[in-house]
Formats: sequence, C-alpha cells, structure tokens
Amino acid sequence: MKINLLRCSFFLILSFTATISCSDSDDTLNTVCGTTDPIEELDWLRSEIAIRRRDVSEDAKYQYISSAEFEGQTVFLYRSCDPKANVIVPVHDCEGQNLGEIGNEFVLDDFTNIQLLFKPLNFACE
Repeated sequence: MKINLLRCSFFLILSFTATISCSDSDDTLNTVCGTTDPIEELDWLRSEIAIRRRDVSEDAKYQYISSAEFEGQTVFLYRSCDPKANVIVPVHDCEGQNLGEIGNEFVLDDFTNIQLLFKPLNFACE
C-alpha cells in the first residue's frame, strides 16, 4: 500500500512539474523594444501610425512599417511597396531616432527577423 501511495505521489509531483515547466509565461512572449505591444506603448510609433491612418492620399495605401533586427538591436523600417515609386526607406531605433536609410547607410540584407507591424486598411500590396 505504501509503495502505491509513493508511486502515486511521485506521479502527481512529476505531472505538476511538467505542467509548470511547459506553461506560457511573459518571459517567452516576443518583445519589441522591451514591450509586447510597441504600437501602443512606444509614443513616437503610436504618433507615426496615427499620422498614417489619417493620410488619405493615393500613396498611403502602399505605406507600411516593419520591425527588424540589426546587429542585435530592434529597428523600424518605414517601407513602401508602390511599384512606381523609388523610395527611401528610413531606419529608426527604439527611441524613434533616425539611424539612416536603406540604400545609403544600410542594405536590406543587413536586417533579419523582419515583421510587419502596421499596414493601412486599404493596403494595396498583399
């Protein structure tokens, strides 16, 4: 009887430990600039997106913002998919400071883990 009780206790402890070790936690969430919601929590990015949402020009439907990694740091790329435009792609850091542009200081291949952060409702490039 004691052996069965010990086996059952061991099984319960093992199951509990496995459940805890496999659970989701905030530590495993993807973060951008230290936040899981950069669009809401980075003031400069929220402002930039608000400007883009109000833009009713023909060009606005081609504009989008991506996050990426560059030398271990998160950066933001202001991009366009307009097939008729030759555009400059500014690169910003987590504080919103302009670091340069793709084509001048950077090439697109410098960036990894490129993720779409914002696109307009009428996005023309899907």
